[in-house]
Amino acid sequence: KIQLSGLLNGDFKKMKFQNLVLHTQGELDAKLNGQVENILKTDKLKYQLDIHHFTTGSKDLRAFMDTLPSQIKELKTATYSGKVSGDLYKYDVDGILKSNLGDITADLLVKMNKNYTHAIYKGDVKVAQLDLQKILQNDSLGKLNAQIDIDGQGMNLEDLNAQVDLLVNNVTFNSYNYENISVNGKIESQIFEGKIASEDPNIYFNIDGKANLNDTFPSAQVLGEINNLDLYALHLLPYPLKAQMKLDADIKGYKVDDILGYASIKDIVLENDSLKWKADSIDFKAQILDNQQRQLLLSSPIINASLTGKFNTTTTVQICIE
Repeated sequence: KIQLSGLLNGDFKKMKFQNLVLHTQGELDAKLNGQVENILKTDKLKYQLDIHHFTTGSKDLRAFMDTLPSQIKELKTATYSGKVSGDLYKYDVDGILKSNLGDITADLLVKMNKNYTHAIYKGDVKVAQLDLQKILQNDSLGKLNAQIDIDGQGMNLEDLNAQVDLLVNNVTFNSYNYENISVNGKIESQIFEGKIASEDPNIYFNIDGKANLNDTFPSAQVLGEINNLDLYALHLLPYPLKAQMKLDADIKGYKVDDILGYASIKDIVLENDSLKWKADSIDFKAQILDNQQRQLLLSSPIINASLTGKFNTTTTVQICIE
């Protein structure tokens, strides 16, 4: 049973409606104002909707799908309130979607090309109390509160060109509530360059980095400082252990056996409730010599080692461990 009421004025070229109300026996329920142009000419379709509410849920979706993904089954009801305008290739959304899995607020403009293979987008999205445990079916996760500002274009890594500013206000992982983690950077031509930082007192760090995914061997440069890493407070270790260090690395390679470059950890401090250990640096270098032999160098206060020849790094390390 469907009930529809409201005031409609116009024709298929331009139809205006006021207080359009839709009721069903299911969860689908809506109230909106707005107008639609060129209803019978989809290539010229335009719409402007002011949505008081549009509500639906998993029970309604079962009418159109034989089986539902487990994540969708967790969605009891969802209600959108806000404005939507555009046409077949442009979408301007300014509103909030509320559900039992959390809230999503968006002010976003998206423009697609004619065959929907490329998009230009700009805006911001905020999530509040998003239940990652139910959405991702992972008991280690909890609620997420975050916001992202994005300005760019592209739908795959090859043509992606975007400025991204992400702030995770808080997110729960492994029963710990991480706070104030930010990612700011730009990705263009398969190169990401930016900064990741955390002001959480138990994982406080600032890292600048650059990752190049274009070459035969992907590369990454990292420079940063970890001011405090409390592995016990983060529920990552069953005993007290804190760490501080500075990081400097420039490496490339798809896997361990391909890695070339260097990694340096300086001003290292490890401590627990009773002991503190300090080290100036631990340095690692992997290179190919003129004779095409592979060389690994390790320098640290505990051990200095070098390995030169033709070998498989993964197998060699495993043999040394055994």
